[in-house]
Amino acid sequence: MGSIVVRPCWMDPIISFLRDGTLPADKFEARRLGFRSARYFLDKGKLYKKGFSSPSLLCLDENQGKFTLEEQTLKKKLEKSKGAWVDELPLVLWAYRTSFRAATGETPFSLAYGVEAVIPIEISLPTFRVDNFDEESNDVLLALATDLLEEQREISQVRAAALQQTIARYYNSKVKLIRFVKGELVLRKVFLNTKEKGVGVLGPN
Repeated sequence: MGSIVVRPCWMDPIISFLRDGTLPADKFEARRLGFRSARYFLDKGKLYKKGFSSPSLLCLDENQGKFTLEEQTLKKKLEKSKGAWVDELPLVLWAYRTSFRAATGETPFSLAYGVEAVIPIEISLPTFRVDNFDEESNDVLLALATDLLEEQREISQVRAAALQQTIARYYNSKVKLIRFVKGELVLRKVFLNTKEKGVGVLGPN
């Protein structure tokens, strides 16, 4: 029989500290681990990273991380489907609607319904909210989220406007202002909508 090789995982020291209070012998590493572990917690044997403006994040090992990436990679799904990409389109749209947008800081799904969707990977690798689901309290939270939905949308609009202003400032900072005096000769770029009719291929461009 072949032996099973168990590889060290980045989570092991944190789990050992949170569960048993185990610290490395090196004082510097022990202090570093103590500070780092403050951002995590254990629930039903699973390690989670605390979220302040987002749900608690389930920590994954290497194999779980690879599995998650395979489930979430849209390009691979479309490449595998080839001519049958239409069949994969609903999955691609679902992934887009449940992904955070940089402009709003929210997912399109949450802006429509006020809550984040439970994605399929959360069923395969149950997250904190899946493990601790309670139907009665969930109904109360859904009602509260609906009440706050309009405010959430307004905040996302403010974020989008702020991002547009940031992009505009960056773009404008690269523009060099040149002032012209009446009568000066300038080169004018000719576009399709400003090109004179009938000038042919030898006309200005």
